Amino acid sequence: MNFSNYFDFSKRYFVVCISFLITFILSINFVYAENVFPLDTDRRAFSASFGEYRPGRLHSGIDLATFGRTGIPVRAVYNGWVYRVRSSAGGYGNVVYIDSQNNRRIVYAHLKRFAPKIAVLLPRKAHELGGDMDGNTMESYPQKKVYVRKGEVIGYNGEAGIGLPHLHFELRDRSDRALNPMRRGIIEMNDSVPPVIEAVLIEPADETSTVEGSGWQTVLNHSRRRVRISAQGRVRILVKARDEDGKLGGVMGLDRLTLSVNGHNHSRIDMNSFSFERINEAVNVYDPFLSGFSPTNYTYDLTAPDGSAEIVSGAGFLKIGRGANNIRITAYDANGNKTSFSFVILQGKESLLGEQSGKTEYITRGGVMLRRNGKNIRVTDRDSFVEGIKVKVSYPSENVNVMLAGGAALKGSSANKIYSFLGGAISPPPQAVGEILHIGPYGFPSSKMQISIPAPRYANGLAVFSNGMWRWLDSSRTGNTRSAELDFLAPVVSVRDTLPPIISLNNNGVINIEDDFSGVAGDKVFAYKLEEGLQREIKGRYDIDRRGFIPEPEELLNLNSKEIIISAEDRAGNKIEKRLTLR
Repeated sequence: MNFSNYFDFSKRYFVVCISFLITFILSINFVYAENVFPLDTDRRAFSASFGEYRPGRLHSGIDLATFGRTGIPVRAVYNGWVYRVRSSAGGYGNVVYIDSQNNRRIVYAHLKRFAPKIAVLLPRKAHELGGDMDGNTMESYPQKKVYVRKGEVIGYNGEAGIGLPHLHFELRDRSDRALNPMRRGIIEMNDSVPPVIEAVLIEPADETSTVEGSGWQTVLNHSRRRVRISAQGRVRILVKARDEDGKLGGVMGLDRLTLSVNGHNHSRIDMNSFSFERINEAVNVYDPFLSGFSPTNYTYDLTAPDGSAEIVSGAGFLKIGRGANNIRITAYDANGNKTSFSFVILQGKESLLGEQSGKTEYITRGGVMLRRNGKNIRVTDRDSFVEGIKVKVSYPSENVNVMLAGGAALKGSSANKIYSFLGGAISPPPQAVGEILHIGPYGFPSSKMQISIPAPRYANGLAVFSNGMWRWLDSSRTGNTRSAELDFLAPVVSVRDTLPPIISLNNNGVINIEDDFSGVAGDKVFAYKLEEGLQREIKGRYDIDRRGFIPEPEELLNLNSKEIIISAEDRAGNKIEKRLTLR
């Protein structure tokens, strides 16, 4: 046997094995080394948490604060490859989806720009506000794998799509289920501040039930102790609560919320994961009328149907038993800090539907009343909130046209009962040109209900009341009625917005365009410069967050001391044109 050849073979085999072992060990360390924070910054804070309320849906990721800055490098938290790249003027704006080696899909949204090897995957250059230079949507699913390494810069944060500067970070499984990153050890939070339970709201769940002898909502302030109230029948329990990250002082949603009765679990809201197919069930988890949006007031429903949005487990409405019903509500944040609130509900004897008296008066959320003895009734002002004619409307199935008080029509709501009345002490917006039509129970999810309201000829829009304020409701006019979609039942009123947007110029080259009520129609903002007596369109985009028209950088270089014309329109159709000189 040739020992020299054997030695050479053994040496080569040994080197190959050692090389393979070193490569394997390095790859393990590379994948499972210390976590990489997605933003390349030492100042770390959160501006939104997983599962927060958004109009009609849940927040599917977490928002990392950038304190007004854009252009901060965004790094990959795992090894992986690009699954999808998209650029749009709304929604996520500039966003990249990366499939990691541990069967997770990571989403990085609202980017200002992509890293070069990702940017080239789109057919055209992406604008920093999302979409191409004209605002058109682009997307790509790369056929050839584009790898990214843990810690590699994949883009830079911005404000593309919807939102001020921040990074929206999502974690999904390969079935595209949204997962809470705080539960998977990717993002850690140094927070010792417990959540705040601001108030507990208790209201009758049906017309046979009462709270404190009436059909009105009872509010328990968080500062009260040894609280005892009476109720009869079934009740709905809402919790207004919030969390703070301890650094920004910003308001965020909770991680968990539990309700126990006499020491036994009744319900639990757990922001762990959900599928996008069920995301619209957020209107069962939160009370949308009370939660609203911008700023959000988090009002959770601990008596929501079991399984709602895949994050609620519980027994639904609470049936009041005999004796003392000891209630305990506990709120948790992502770091396990918790706050509890306890009270007692005693079984009352009151009933608003006594068989002997024939009384069928009932007041529910927002002061909506049914009928008494089969007749519509007029009642005196109560708590300075409601007055006038109250009408009950019910119908058997979806897609049935129903006439309400004041001649309004409802189409295709999924609710079993719809209530409405005219009047009320909610202050209407200055632009109101009719009586407020109250549609309730307030906050009841309506599954994109279509509402048509007889409107004065001079009314050019509708407004809806939520979260303590009136906001513009996009609508269309047919004959003498205006129609719009509602995500939840709430007061609606006809309005007339006659003031066009206001145009001004700031020192940063941004042409400010603001509107008093309906909001600027971004797709109807145009800018022109005058050259030799002719108008030439200026390339640029309207940014809803900065409330202004932003010319492209190359355009700004040629606009100094130039006279320009700005044309803008609001969502009510009011137009304005103004000449400015850029200096």
